Amino acid sequence: MREAECIVMLNVIDNQWKDHLLSMDHLKEGIGLRGYGQKDPLIEYKKESFELFQDMMDRIEDETIRYLFFLQVTTGPAPGESGNGGGPGGLPERPKPVLPFSDEDDEDDEDEDSEEALVSASSEERRAAQSSVENFTRNIQRKKDKEMAALQFAGGSDATAEKKQAVSDKKAGRNDPCPCGSGKKYKKCHGA
Repeated sequence: MREAECIVMLNVIDNQWKDHLLSMDHLKEGIGLRGYGQKDPLIEYKKESFELFQDMMDRIEDETIRYLFFLQVTTGPAPGESGNGGGPGGLPERPKPVLPFSDEDDEDDEDEDSEEALVSASSEERRAAQSSVENFTRNIQRKKDKEMAALQFAGGSDATAEKKQAVSDKKAGRNDPCPCGSGKKYKKCHGA
């Protein structure tokens, strides 16, 4: 089972790393345009590349868990062994993990009827499990989106935050603090 976990994880890491490198290439191509928005492209590149890396790590975890969740263990003769009642030396056969969604077809003609009943039952269970995993993944994504929105609202992005002037009935004097809360004098902030 550990071998299957290693294989699944290495495949997921390989695919996600390729996607990450492609995303970094796209980021590198367009990051120079941030200079027109009065932002330092190097700092923006560092921020966005870190976010891309964190997203890749999250996708690796999610995909690995998803594939391992749908992993099926089957018993049968291993490749290269004869199917005469056991493994080498008469030992019982080891269960062979089968990756989900594989195209391999290991069915025997004589067991088709019993396996069809199992397949129909397991396909319903698989659909139910898949929908529960999808719901779980959606909930995680919603939670991350809410956290990001909260961080941005709390002041995570200075460029998007606009200063709003507080409305008061009493007019501020020129040397009084500005009612917008900037900490500047009124004459330097909104009195100019």
